[in-house]
Amino acid sequence: VCLCVCVFLLVFLKKQQKMVKDATEKRAILNCKEEFFNEKATAKAPSKNFHNVVVNAKGVVFRTWKIDPPHGIHHADLGGSTLETVVNMKEFNEGELHEQIEQVFGRALLDKAIEYAKDK
Repeated sequence: VCLCVCVFLLVFLKKQQKMVKDATEKRAILNCKEEFFNEKATAKAPSKNFHNVVVNAKGVVFRTWKIDPPHGIHHADLGGSTLETVVNMKEFNEGELHEQIEQVFGRALLDKAIEYAKDK
């Protein structure tokens, strides 16, 4: 029983350390002031959702605000209307967020983001 408890605690502590590291990395990306570009766009009809992509020295941030045309910002879930995905440069270079950025902003902006990121 004691061995099982020790193993459980080790696994739990490793997961906690990873969560803290991930949260610290996300904060560093969000707080980075060295922006390469910051683009905003409304999704293609019929959607009215608003999107924002930020590429900075630490990573890429992709945000979506869900809009309900008759009522404005949509409050369908407890998280509110804003969805935010934050990835570091390694994850972005491996393909994270490419599809979302291309779908909303087009291939030219995705290529621009990839060009900035590949040097990092």
